[in-house]
Amino acid sequence: MINAPKNSINGQITSISGSVSWQSRVSILPLVIKKPIEVQQGESLITDKDGKVNVVFKNYAELNISSKSNISFIQTLPYNFVFGQNDGVVDYKQVGETPISIRALHLIAKMDSGELLITVDKDNQKVNLKVIKGSMTVAFNDVDTISQVIKVNSGQELIYNDKSRETALN
Repeated sequence: MINAPKNSINGQITSISGSVSWQSRVSILPLVIKKPIEVQQGESLITDKDGKVNVVFKNYAELNISSKSNISFIQTLPYNFVFGQNDGVVDYKQVGETPISIRALHLIAKMDSGELLITVDKDNQKVNLKVIKGSMTVAFNDVDTISQVIKVNSGQELIYNDKSRETALN
């Protein structure tokens, strides 16, 4: 399928700087982009060491993607957004009422409201989640494959170790 589902919401890159690559839903290799484009469900953005990009899904979400980051737009339907953050730092802002979920390594974070800063260190297999405003719920399976669910509130920070499948809440 070349096009995203017809009821999916497209995002608009509102600012771009440095080296940013875009991977379409049908391509096996990303292409460097120099100007703002529209992004859709099934696509990805990758920023290099000097790259930064801002993506707005009007009335739904705003993402500020920092350098050395990799994010996939897994699902952008009006009733549920799912992003995959594979590496780097992304600031997520929930603009509307639509739930936003982020998969980072083996952790799932669901924004209940507000703003969330996620740092994924793929090499060291760690995820740092800081609730700037609002709250989130995270879930993962521990080493015994027992599901763990943790609520994190505004001002709190959760550190997740993907190797040990353990968390620390500050």
